[in-house]
Amino acid sequence: MLKEIKKGVKALEFAFVDGRVLEISSSWLRSRCSCALCLAQSTRAPLKAPTDSQLASYDDVKKMESVGNYGFSITWGDSHRSIYAYDRIFTEWHSISWPEHLSLNRVQNREGQP
Repeated sequence: MLKEIKKGVKALEFAFVDGRVLEISSSWLRSRCSCALCLAQSTRAPLKAPTDSQLASYDDVKKMESVGNYGFSITWGDSHRSIYAYDRIFTEWHSISWPEHLSLNRVQNREGQP
């Protein structure tokens, strides 16, 4: 069960009641926005890449809010708003195939144990 979400530098930290902490980069979250402005709904392909002027604030988290009991929203530095369901984000994050030296640091509890 999720206890809290903290905004870090270029990442969000999800703390669970059992002591586990999951840190997810804000750039990865931004790339997973599935709104109609970001993804073609028929093919699920990205519609466009950020422009050079958008890149500076593209993955900066300006504001976070809960959305019901199922998720959260982020207002990004370029004023775009994304809504994420917890189960979708955690499932996608855990399904990434990571190189071994990186996967050891993906999920750690407060004592640093995987």
